[in-house]
Amino acid sequence: DIEVIERLILVTARGKQPIDILEKIICDADHDYIGTVDYYAIAGLLRDELLVFGEPLTDEEWLHKQINYLEQEHEYYTISAQERRQAQKQIVLNELKSQLDSFHFKK
Repeated sequence: DIEVIERLILVTARGKQPIDILEKIICDADHDYIGTVDYYAIAGLLRDELLVFGEPLTDEEWLHKQINYLEQEHEYYTISAQERRQAQKQIVLNELKSQLDSFHFKK
């Protein structure tokens, strides 16, 4: 049991690809917030955490980082997560791009 739990925890690390259904479920659960209306609140906490660990980001850098992650790195692996969260994830992505466009327009 300990080996399974360890494997499930480690698969949530950035860049890891889940192999079996348990790993896919835990990865989707770990990133569930991305496809919810709570995205901004939870992502804001992540940004605060990065600051504490010495990675301060400007608003523009943060937007680029989030857009890149959502477009290039993140995916939902289970059908359930895809059906329940993908549409809201796309809304968030479009909002982030709009914010970045607005940010550039103000310059």
